[in-house]
Amino acid sequence: MNPVWMHLLVNHIPIIGTFIGLAIVVVALFLKNNTLRTAGLIVFVVTGLGIYAAHFTGEPAEEAIEHKPGISEQVIHAHEESAETTLTLMSASLVLGLLVLFWRKGNDKFRSLLFTAWMILSIATFCQSLVTAHNGGVIRRPDLTSSSEQQAPSSESQEASEPH
Repeated sequence: MNPVWMHLLVNHIPIIGTFIGLAIVVVALFLKNNTLRTAGLIVFVVTGLGIYAAHFTGEPAEEAIEHKPGISEQVIHAHEESAETTLTLMSASLVLGLLVLFWRKGNDKFRSLLFTAWMILSIATFCQSLVTAHNGGVIRRPDLTSSSEQQAPSSESQEASEPH
């Protein structure tokens, strides 16, 4: 199986899944439904684990395309840096989400504080995952960038595409 295809397949799971999980939790908060809130947390955690599949397929995907014409190493590096930040935030969100799901000791105030921290961190994580996804899309679609300087192909790729 092509590593690029595999990476593109799995990297959407944590983005879409965590959005759905967060949406369920927000609806549950408005409805004051703890069962639905728990379900949303479970969806978030289970789909958020997909970040590790995206992470482990990223390097082979990079190696498969980094020397192809029109691919910028700078753009790949920006995506990789963004992905590392997303991985760190998602890992922390998953730990907090599991604590919220399984913490049964002590008072409800501490669990409420954990939940609030999870919500804030998870929203930040989701926003960061969108940045990472955009940076990944720019690898093959430089027209997605809003900068006036479109990423030009490297001189090596221009030489490779010119007839000799």
